[in-house]
Amino acid sequence: MTDFEKILNSGKLYRVQDGSDSDPRYQEYLQQMETYNQLGYTKAAEQKKNNRS
Repeated sequence: MTDFEKILNSGKLYRVQDGSDSDPRYQEYLQQMETYNQLGYTKAAEQKKNNRS
């Protein structure tokens, strides 16, 4: 398991600290992370998180 996967599976809020608005994918990435972080911690939410990869 990578360090990034460990962070995602920790149940803690993950927030991008560095990024650039000049990267066209940056805003999309932030939106995906916000959606992921809002899923919650129910069994169904954990399954959704695991299936997003």
